[in-house]
Amino acid sequence: FQMPPQHAKPWPLAVIFMRVNNNFIKFWTFFSLLILFIFQYCKSDIHSSNEDLIFDSDTSIKNENAKKWFEKGLYYVRIRDYNWANKCFSKADNLFPNSPIILNSLGNSFYRTGEYDKAIESFDNALKIDSFFIKTYSNYGIALNGVGKYKDAKDILYLGLNKSPAHLNTIDRSVLNLNLAYTYHNLNNDEKALQLLDSAKQGLPQGELFNRIINAKLKLIKPLPVQK
Repeated sequence: FQMPPQHAKPWPLAVIFMRVNNNFIKFWTFFSLLILFIFQYCKSDIHSSNEDLIFDSDTSIKNENAKKWFEKGLYYVRIRDYNWANKCFSKADNLFPNSPIILNSLGNSFYRTGEYDKAIESFDNALKIDSFFIKTYSNYGIALNGVGKYKDAKDILYLGLNKSPAHLNTIDRSVLNLNLAYTYHNLNNDEKALQLLDSAKQGLPQGELFNRIINAKLKLIKPLPVQK
C-alpha cells in the first residue's frame, strides 16, 4: 500500500520575509563596502609611486570655473589619466592665469606625459610668480633630473632648501633633501646622498615618507666585500 504523494506545504509569510530580508542585508553590506573602497581610493594621497611629485590640493583659487577645472584635473591625476589632467589644468590656467598652484600641477601632469620642456616652463613660471611656493622646487628638481640636468636640479633644490624656516615645514624640508639625495646619486656622489637622507629623516614621524627615505638609504649603502 502506497501513501499518496504529499504536496509541499506553502512557506509561511514570516519565512519568506526573513529570506528576502537576509538577501537584502547581504546586498547592502556588499554595496556599502564597495562605496567605502572607492571613497578611500579617491581620497588617497596624490603622489607618484616613483618620484615625490606633489599635486597641490589647495583650492584657494578665486575663479569658480577655474577651481572646478582644477578639481577635475586632480580627479584625473587620481586615476592616472594625465592627458586629461593636462587639459583640465590648462583650462584652469586659461581661466585663472598666474596661479602657482595651477602651474605647479600643470607642470607635474606635463612631466607625467613626457612633455618635459613644458613641465620645466610651468615650474619656472610658478616660481617667478611666487618664489616661496616650496612644493614647486621639489617638482622642478625632479623634472630637471628626468632630462639629465643634474647640476641645474641641484641648484633649484638648494634654492628651495635655503628659504626661510617660516616658509619651510618639516615635510617640505624632508622631500627637498630626499630629492637632493637622488640628484647627488645621479651625480655619482653617494656619500653626499647618504648624508642628505640622514637629514631628510630628522624630525620626521614614522610613516610613508619616512619609510621611503629608509629604503632609499638601504639601496645606496654598498655591501661589504666578501672576505676570503
